Amino acid sequence: MSTITVKHYLNRRLKSKIIDKKEKFPLYIQIINNKQVAQLKSNALIDLGIETAYFSEIEFKNINEIYLGFITTEKNIIIDIIETLNNQSKEIGAS
Repeated sequence: MSTITVKHYLNRRLKSKIIDKKEKFPLYIQIINNKQVAQLKSNALIDLGIETAYFSEIEFKNINEIYLGFITTEKNIIIDIIETLNNQSKEIGAS
């Protein structure tokens, strides 16, 4: 079984926004599976009506429990999907 890594990060390569006099960056996800890397905009907070979440460096380091639950749920969903796809791929290859 391959290792699946899902990590949330602030995408500093994109233009920041100044919100409440703080420089903030969008929340992204890095997914690594079978040595392939993908980077996607996080939708972890979409249920809260936040299409693109922006955080300052300090806010991101101190994400409160409300946001952490949504981020953990998003991470677990991604891992479950990738594991399912990996298993289906193995089954197809075995037949």
